[in-house]
Amino acid sequence: MCYLAVRERDDGDINPIPPVLGVVGLGVFIPLLIGHLWMDERHVFWVVCAIAVVVLALELLYFEEGDTIHEDIEEFERYLP
Repeated sequence: MCYLAVRERDDGDINPIPPVLGVVGLGVFIPLLIGHLWMDERHVFWVVCAIAVVVLALELLYFEEGDTIHEDIEEFERYLP
């Protein structure tokens, strides 16, 4: 979300400093979290990896059905005023 705020800062009154700090903080936090899980909580690390793979697989399956979803949305939009 912070990255999007930085990228779209010209479209509104967005002060770029807080989102930039969020992006930098995330860039520092994620490697520290992964390192901690790998060193001290290896079973949790593997559970998180398994959950990420399942979520990614479900998302890919969902977007593979994207054509029918777009058709349904277009059909629904015809009924909107």
